[in-house]
Amino acid sequence: MGTRWLSFQLWQAALRKSISLPVGAQGASMKLGLIIMAKEPMPGRVKTRLCPPYTPEEAAELCRCFLLDTFELAAMLQGVKVTIAYFPAKAGRTLKARVPPAFELMPQRGADLGERLSNAFEELFSLGYERVVAIGADSPTLPPAYLDR
Repeated sequence: MGTRWLSFQLWQAALRKSISLPVGAQGASMKLGLIIMAKEPMPGRVKTRLCPPYTPEEAAELCRCFLLDTFELAAMLQGVKVTIAYFPAKAGRTLKARVPPAFELMPQRGADLGERLSNAFEELFSLGYERVVAIGADSPTLPPAYLDR
């Protein structure tokens, strides 16, 4: 729980920092990125803490719904390039059929979530992004206004 809670706190801090930064005339030309950390919705591999009361299949379906809703949320953003950082590496083919064409796909690299997040940020910053925020794929209720700033 400690590592996951820390990751959640880091995401919140990154989001708060992103929102609190002033965006003036230069902000419109900034290269902005959103990373969605996504895991392939495979029964027995996702949302395992929900089993029981859910079956592994039900938990995977819930994960799939969260994923699609989060993609829909991200598609509403203007001026932000969305990158889906997916896991495992073979999930790219499956996800390609589910994401809007404007989204980029990138396999997650690293041994744990912290390393995968770090590598995803590093990748986007190396491509010239000036501001990047990462969210989990199970954030369908995150208000778009939080990300739109």
